[in-house]
Amino acid sequence: MTFRMSPAVLLPLLLVTGSGFAPADAGEGRFWPGKERWREAFRRAARDPVTWAPAAGAAVIGWGGWDEDITEWAMRETPVFGSNSNALKRSDDLRTATHLVMLGTVFVVDEPEQPFKSGVRRVLVQHAAAFATTTLTSGLKAATDRERPDGADRESFPSGHSSRSFSYAASGRRNLQDSDLPRGVRTGLGIAITTLAGGTAWARVEAGKHHPVDVLAGAALGNFISVLINDAFLDSHQQVRFGVQLGRDESRFMIAARW
Repeated sequence: MTFRMSPAVLLPLLLVTGSGFAPADAGEGRFWPGKERWREAFRRAARDPVTWAPAAGAAVIGWGGWDEDITEWAMRETPVFGSNSNALKRSDDLRTATHLVMLGTVFVVDEPEQPFKSGVRRVLVQHAAAFATTTLTSGLKAATDRERPDGADRESFPSGHSSRSFSYAASGRRNLQDSDLPRGVRTGLGIAITTLAGGTAWARVEAGKHHPVDVLAGAALGNFISVLINDAFLDSHQQVRFGVQLGRDESRFMIAARW
């Protein structure tokens, strides 16, 4: 069965998928953000340019019927990476580099109180976002059953390398925004980490593993999910405190987090 995607439903699909993180009856709790924080995080994620711009690009390419043409040209000419095999290798290298840069940005976050605890928590939340992105990507691959350009399998849409890399890039940019680095430095580093993610995505096209629509959809999905989770759990305007509470009449203890 040949895959046929309607680009018109791409962005709504991403938004509906993301909204699964914000159940209607979600209340404010010790470990779980309340409805208002989910709503605000959802709005920010949907409005983020790195969410809607790739989604719009995928829609334009899909409607224009240029997906196959661009893929064939990229595989034949390999203008950036020089060969299909080199592009395949570089896609892994660039994804790893994006991850490492994201981890590096954790150290520049301006967190005067309990920086170690806050840093550990940030890393855990941001890797949870990447895991959620990968899980959703796998589900969409199974649902769409699109054949890869090189015919290797039917897991082309969306691109997992692209979604994971853009998830890392989104978390890295959020870390930079929460740093006290000069604005120009934050902007430059944000562009750099997004460029690494973009290089990962394009390498997959030149390698013959994905079509442009696949990697653009992956970029939009990864960015959306990570911005959503970052802003829900790591909003810099909210204070997060950890503590141990001991009951007088009980022999057990409880670790609690307050939002």
